[in-house]
Amino acid sequence: MNHSFKESLCELNEGCYMDKRILIVDDEESVLNTLKRLFRKLPYEIFSALSGQEALAILAEQSVDLIISDMRMPEMSGAEFLSLAKDKCPLTERILLTGYSDMESTVKAINDGGIFGYLSKPWNANQLLSLVESALDQTHKNKLKNKTLKRFKKQNDFLGEDINRKEREVAQFAEFVNHAMQKLQDSSD
Repeated sequence: MNHSFKESLCELNEGCYMDKRILIVDDEESVLNTLKRLFRKLPYEIFSALSGQEALAILAEQSVDLIISDMRMPEMSGAEFLSLAKDKCPLTERILLTGYSDMESTVKAINDGGIFGYLSKPWNANQLLSLVESALDQTHKNKLKNKTLKRFKKQNDFLGEDINRKEREVAQFAEFVNHAMQKLQDSSD
């Protein structure tokens, strides 16, 4: 994973503030523009795509902290895209925007795509912003948890290696003691 200079500095300085990266996917350019305007004054770096395929290409090049996708799109539905995005970016939360009330499809998308939340179009701006903040917080927690698990695994692996080394040393010492005892016994006979 390539880190930018800014990301590298932030890793060194934990107090550093970084913009969150959001990918918005909708086949209607007007919806993309509306969402970009909504987020314009917030500390988010916005990526946008007009299709699931275009969004997957962006995900192949960029890491993001949140994905917001429309449900109904030609060629690849939002549910299909979000399911693929979940496989590609399991720590990144996903929000579904749906312009119709087909609850069965929405539930399927939530289950298959591991959706953090969904909103119906037209959305309430405050609800959307609140959902976005919650989802970004969850992505942050997911990444911290993953980082902690990796650190614990590394420490556990190190301890396992240390235990194996100690067991070999004990076995060698026991062999030495047995050999010394055998020599002592042989010399006393």
